[in-house]
Order: sequence, then structure tokens, then C-alpha cells
Amino acid sequence: MIFISMLRLDPMSRRVQTELSRCYEMHRTLCHAFPNLSGDEWTAARVLFRVDDDGGSLKLLVQSKHEPDWHAFSHHLNGARYLLATPQVKEWEPQFRTSQTLRFRLLANPTFRPKKNDGSDGERRGLYREAERLDWLARQSTRCGFALPQSRTTLRRNGVPLIFRGRPHDELTLDLPTCQVIDLNDGRRFPSSDRKIQFSAARFDGVLQVTDVELFRHALENGIGAAKGFGFGLLSVAPI
Repeated sequence: MIFISMLRLDPMSRRVQTELSRCYEMHRTLCHAFPNLSGDEWTAARVLFRVDDDGGSLKLLVQSKHEPDWHAFSHHLNGARYLLATPQVKEWEPQFRTSQTLRFRLLANPTFRPKKNDGSDGERRGLYREAERLDWLARQSTRCGFALPQSRTTLRRNGVPLIFRGRPHDELTLDLPTCQVIDLNDGRRFPSSDRKIQFSAARFDGVLQVTDVELFRHALENGIGAAKGFGFGLLSVAPI
């Protein structure tokens, strides 16, 4: 059983505006919806969240394996402007079947670790080109029990260096997912490249097909990719 909450954020709230640009602060605020949990219980609760900005309407989605206490959350706010309405909560027991087709949305932090000369993994780096991000999503889908429609794409140097996942190429042919990719590194929602903490923030919207029920359920319940405490990794699905 998992719990999915939808909170309508007040876009005029100074606290909301601050937390949109400092996402870990939003994570800390959400902790108050899960009071009195021990460290192990908090880890097991696996709280994932994502802010969807649809035409100025800010919706905060929160998914957890532990039931949230939004009364305690409101008490912590102590009357401060934050929400426009009472949070909506629903319980969900995820049940999927092989070959099931679903619409999905994923806000992710696509990264990779380049190999060092000794073969060990180097420092994590962000992926910012659309083709690199789609390739990252394809790799994640293999690990997470789902498949995506793909099209063959050829990348060419065309007089400028072609760097893909940290390596130079003259030409590269890839099978990449056909889904919408929205770049969210706009300097407002997530830190820009000149900040201390950097993210490769990308939102994917499209259609997937379940290939392994257990792997897919695990990915949905636990999130995909890095920086989950900063609002990344929540995979939302809906029937077509």
C-alpha cells in the first residue's frame, strides 16, 4: 500500500517561492507530515515528491509508504501561507500486468559516472543534452521493468565536438525513446550551473509498457535516479 497526496501550493507564499528554488527545504518541510518516525521508519516510508507547474497552478505530489498526517503538517505551518486547499490523499495498492501500457510522468536528475583510468567509477556528472537524457531514460527502463517506444537516431559531429556521456565521437547511432523531454534547468526551479549544487533537471512525459511487474513496482515505490530528497525520481502512471 502506498499513499499519494496532492497539495495545491500558494504561488504567492514567500516560503513556497523559496522552497521552489531550494528543493531540499521543501523536503524538510514535508518531514512534518510524518511526525515521530524513527530514522529507520523514515527511511522505510520512502517519501517522494514532485512539483508540477501547469500554467501557474502549483501542485505538489507526495508519495509515501507511510500514511501522512497533514493535520500535524498544518499545525507546523502555524497559519503561514503555504497551501490553497486541504491536501487530498488516496490509498493505492499498485497492481500491474506484463505488457500493460500506461501514460507516465517522471521528473528526474539524469546523471552518469565516467570511468577512471583504473576502471573505477568517477564523480557523478549531470547529463544536459536531450539525446543523453533520453539514453539515460532508456537505460533506466531496462533496470526498472518497463519499455519505451524508440526511434533510431544518428548524431554527427558536424564540425563541432560530439561529446556523449563524457566521450568524444565522430558519429553515434542510438535507439532513443520517443517521449517528451522538458528541460527544467531554468535557474528558478533548480540551481543553475553556477551554483554550488547542480542538477540535470528534466521532465519526461510519454507512454511505457510494463515488462517486469516486480521490477516496475519496485521502481514506482522507491523512485528512479539520484537526488530523490530534492524532488526527483517520482514516477507517476495512469491508464491510457
